[in-house]
Amino acid sequence: MNKKIGKKMFILATVASIGTSFTVTSLDKASAAPVNDTEYMSQINTQTNATIIDWKKPIEEAMQRMGKKFAADNPERGKFLGINDVRYLKVKFLDFSVEQETPSITNELTPMFVGKTILTNNTDQEQTFSTNSFSKTITNSVTNSTTHGFKLGAKASAKFQIPLVGETGMELSTEYNFSDTSAKTNSESYTYTATPQNIKVPAHSSVEVIVNLNQVKSKGNVNLLTKAIGFVSARYDYSNYGHYSDFSLGDLAFRAPGKDFSTDMYNKNFAFLKGRGKYEASYGTDFSVTVKPINKNGISKRSVNESYTYKVTPEIKKIDN
Repeated sequence: MNKKIGKKMFILATVASIGTSFTVTSLDKASAAPVNDTEYMSQINTQTNATIIDWKKPIEEAMQRMGKKFAADNPERGKFLGINDVRYLKVKFLDFSVEQETPSITNELTPMFVGKTILTNNTDQEQTFSTNSFSKTITNSVTNSTTHGFKLGAKASAKFQIPLVGETGMELSTEYNFSDTSAKTNSESYTYTATPQNIKVPAHSSVEVIVNLNQVKSKGNVNLLTKAIGFVSARYDYSNYGHYSDFSLGDLAFRAPGKDFSTDMYNKNFAFLKGRGKYEASYGTDFSVTVKPINKNGISKRSVNESYTYKVTPEIKKIDN
């Protein structure tokens, strides 16, 4: 499991992130009451509802795992009872980044009509005609929300570039707030242009050229990663006796990784708090050009075998507000 997480960390350089860092109070004493492991896990298991929890929770849950491991490896200590007197030292959040969790799911939307034209060849030989260019301005949008995040004490955010279908030459990005579950929508206008098309028209016949802009809706899930360094100390209580132990966050994450707390196996100097988010993007992809024979009255001929459709990569220009 750690190896897989480690490899993921190495690709984060390709993900746009905001490198703002901030430091938590140097010495932070937690409540003297034992950390409730069951309470924290119940928060994680109710992922149908968006949750923002204290950033210390996944760390203290890892400490619970360490305490149970200590008890299993040292039976003379007796039953593990919990942790007390938790203290955080020099904890600092270095940067924030977003990575794709699972491949996005893309569904085609109803194509948008752009335009049509009729080409007529009155000569005795097949001719090639050029259409005019076709353009359509549409609004592309991205909506994101944080479904599981942390109270970090300052604004933590990072940008994420949406993986797009096809070779559009366009970029859509969205910015996640790691501590806010509100849905945020970013909409931008783009003009899609199909250059003039060269269409072969048989002798003494006409064809109708219809241009539609294809659109898709894409949905996906992401991981929201907070890179942290620092140390944590606590008293581990057992039925026979207790003891104090100190860990760096990276070492603790390596020894007792969890769903929301992990490290890079190639660099255990830091740990990652892992939140989650989702996105939904709607955007144009390419043009479909349909060419079909028509009679002199502009009515389509019955033979559908003579019709054909092909795709055209658009020229895309963002409209500045």
